[in-house]
Amino acid sequence: MESKPWYKSKTIWFNGLTSAAMVISGVQGLLPMIEVEMTPTVYNYLLFTMGTVNIALRAVTKNGISVKD
Repeated sequence: MESKPWYKSKTIWFNGLTSAAMVISGVQGLLPMIEVEMTPTVYNYLLFTMGTVNIALRAVTKNGISVKD
């Protein structure tokens, strides 16, 4: 199976950006404000959407990734 470098993976980029956004929100103290504004329903939809995007990205994936070039 042919592989591509990790930095060309849409799944890696999506998960990395999602994780970075959560870390930045937590570090800057914005997360408590977001939690107050976000209802449990909205939070569940957000998590559902993130999972669905991950599934969609995995479905269109044709090649594996490699850490080495």
